[in-house]
Amino acid sequence: MLSVTINNKKYNIPTGWHEVKWSQYLQLIEPKKITDRISIFTGISAKKLSNAKITGLEPILIALKFIDEGMEIPENPTRLGEYKLPKDITLQSIDQFWMLEAEIKKASAETKLTDRMKYLANYAAIYCQALNEDFDYEKSMELAKEFDDYPCLDVLSVGTFFLAKLTAIEKNLQMSYLLSIIHWKNLNRGSRSSRKRSATTQRSTRSRGMSKKMMKR
Repeated sequence: MLSVTINNKKYNIPTGWHEVKWSQYLQLIEPKKITDRISIFTGISAKKLSNAKITGLEPILIALKFIDEGMEIPENPTRLGEYKLPKDITLQSIDQFWMLEAEIKKASAETKLTDRMKYLANYAAIYCQALNEDFDYEKSMELAKEFDDYPCLDVLSVGTFFLAKLTAIEKNLQMSYLLSIIHWKNLNRGSRSSRKRSATTQRSTRSRGMSKKMMKR
């Protein structure tokens, strides 16, 4: 984290995706101006930031460049916050399978990219909730809300894993094939968006790369 001073108050700015929360990532999916990006990480409104006294603005601009660069998402997730995942990650009940399928169908009906991406937390929660107790759909959806404060890389890793897993079962495809497509496209999204961004509008990484191939089937 980069410690910065804005209007004589200290704030922490992330320097990489490993320091970004899931709720913050969701806000970065659509293109944002630099004031909007700083607002997401400080809680200060973009309007107030326009006239704020920022000590060390240049380091902030440099630190936030990672948003326009590629992101590495582990293909084989090992943990999500305090939830440690086994080596053999499989659904433990028919109810889990049905609920996961239902959530993916809900996501595919959403028209906005951000709304579709939100469902990744639901996929992850459906699995994690049943790690230490019997599966309960309502409890899993409550857990998904808690994931807002979890590292975005963890949620992305587990969520995309189960999206690919169910797709592989339904389409009779190899998991490794689906994951390689998802991750290759998203790793290359950053360099393309960096070349295309204008002086006033900067594109966020990975989100658009995931949209059509991952979330809308």
